[in-house]
Amino acid sequence: MIKIIKLNPSNIEKLEIVKKEALKISSTLFKKKIVNLEEIRDLIKLSPKKRQIIFDSFNMMHSLQMLHYEMKNILTKNFKENSLLWTYPQIRIDGDFADNFTAPIHKDAWILSHKKKGCIIWLTLNQNGGNLLIGSNQKLKKIIKNKYWGLESKDEIIFKEKKIKYGEALIFDHNLAHRSSLKDDFRISIQLRYEEINLLNFRRSVTQKTDPLIKNYWFKRFNN
Repeated sequence: MIKIIKLNPSNIEKLEIVKKEALKISSTLFKKKIVNLEEIRDLIKLSPKKRQIIFDSFNMMHSLQMLHYEMKNILTKNFKENSLLWTYPQIRIDGDFADNFTAPIHKDAWILSHKKKGCIIWLTLNQNGGNLLIGSNQKLKKIIKNKYWGLESKDEIIFKEKKIKYGEALIFDHNLAHRSSLKDDFRISIQLRYEEINLLNFRRSVTQKTDPLIKNYWFKRFNN
């Protein structure tokens, strides 16, 4: 399953709130007024450390949780009424400055229990939209380990370039093979994932874990 839909005014309003929070966070971190997302590209292009800080802070935004709840209403009827969070809402920052993090051929099914069904909503924060290479739901056979992504496919697949405009959402299921496009020199995208409620196959997907560095700090402090 794959389709592109236009967002309604309420959806776009929530997306705008996410963008505004991202700009506010960037302005605070860099101690300068940042009025559009493209300014961030030049700030992080030559500094992997700054890129990591921006990436992590964007994924900690309050507004992402609101958007996640809002967007579930555009899912298919079954998922809209019978879904749970599959992962926390996630932001990606892609560009020619971060080739090492370009997503290879993969299926989101590889981060979901094999007994579950999942649905993904993909959006972009960039005003000029973003691109994604879309394959199919075919069975992949040449799977290898990837240090960053866990798994990737080396199968020969014919991909179609999909342009997702700002104010649109790409919806697809967990079995769709896809990969990053190299057309975008700077793209901030959002991935929202939902899984079907199933009592027989139930297993908690979203977890909260304390940072081990924080645990270790307090352990040492109280044991010295």
